[in-house]
Amino acid sequence: MPAFHRVPLLRLARLACAVGLCWPLLGCERGTSEGGHAIALQIDRAPGPFARVNGEARYRAEGCPQAAAEKTLPVLYTRLDEHRYTATVRNEAPPDAGPGSACRWRLMSTTVNLSATDAPEDERYVAQLSADEVDAGEPARRYYWRGTYPRMPGALITRNLGETDPEVFRPEFRKVLFSITLTATALP
Repeated sequence: MPAFHRVPLLRLARLACAVGLCWPLLGCERGTSEGGHAIALQIDRAPGPFARVNGEARYRAEGCPQAAAEKTLPVLYTRLDEHRYTATVRNEAPPDAGPGSACRWRLMSTTVNLSATDAPEDERYVAQLSADEVDAGEPARRYYWRGTYPRMPGALITRNLGETDPEVFRPEFRKVLFSITLTATALP
């Protein structure tokens, strides 16, 4: 009888990661020595529910011929309740497949897009953290006018980046703002 059944599953999973099979299959990081950050998303005074919460992390290549190359990977946000979500962002993206890949992919930023539904005409509220903001761990809050939720009829631009200072809004709009706050916490 083969001795395969004696190999603990954890050792088998690590072996799969070592040979490059785990990233597409299991989601583990092959060759990334640096940790990551938990990203907490808090929505205050939400104008309504957000059925679509999509994140992404942008990475830039270092130490390889295509040094100006960038890649974007999806970031999965998990809903904690109606106003709070959480996600994990790695400081480095997994190396590209193939032997001899010298590229290291460093985090440049992480972004989250929220909208009422998946409809393309819905307003997309965007919040972002740069790599420096992720490392600093300070909350980054952006303010949005509630009047654009879920969509502005006839709007050509449906991407709303918000403002860091509520004072930039006209006084009558300041009472009808909501905010999205992103906070990064280093993982052990």
